[in-house]
Amino acid sequence: DADAAALGEALARRDLPAIVRAAHRIKGASRMVGAQDLGTVCAAIERAGRAEDLTAVLAEEPRLRHELTRLTTHLERVGAKGP
Repeated sequence: DADAAALGEALARRDLPAIVRAAHRIKGASRMVGAQDLGTVCAAIERAGRAEDLTAVLAEEPRLRHELTRLTTHLERVGAKGP
């Protein structure tokens, strides 16, 4: 997903404004599709980014990766089952 890629790139660059933007987009989209845990992680990243707390942002990165993997795995399983 483009937003996840943008967030990953922003994290690698330590670009707080870009991190906040991408986390905000993912938060909203994930909550709309029921990926509440991913939304929660992105909300924490967004808050930390707005507070300019890079340490807190980076502390959430493993949880972010975990939730993105969970979502991808779920979507692959659902897609494999078909309509």
